[in-house]
Amino acid sequence: MASPPRSTRRALCTFITIFLLLAGLAVLIVWLIYRPHKPQFTVLGAAIYDLNTTSPPFISTSMQFTLVTRNPNRRVSIMYDKLTAYVSYRNQAITSSLALPPLYHATKSTVTLSPVLGGAGVPVSVEATNRVGDG
Repeated sequence: MASPPRSTRRALCTFITIFLLLAGLAVLIVWLIYRPHKPQFTVLGAAIYDLNTTSPPFISTSMQFTLVTRNPNRRVSIMYDKLTAYVSYRNQAITSSLALPPLYHATKSTVTLSPVLGGAGVPVSVEATNRVGDG
């Protein structure tokens, strides 16, 4: 099977190069127009209502966190379809996972959430139970 003529290969390479340059230019223009920034999440406060470590290896707890989210973008809105929250201590979850409602973040907006996390006992290692109980 004969290889394609040299002019065909050159035309194909030129086409691919021009296509990649135009695609890169389009991405750059979109980025310059929108200038997207990451949303900011801050925990303003926390309250521990219940912390029970009397039946190792289970921890039952009830906590509430005040979480502030900020969208610094002027032209980009954000829609969170699925948000989940849980509390961990030394890389072990000490509350079960809680599904938060969908959240729409308009441009230049701030949203405050105050979920209550916890409930039934969650199995953890005995070391984590002892450390949490010691304070």
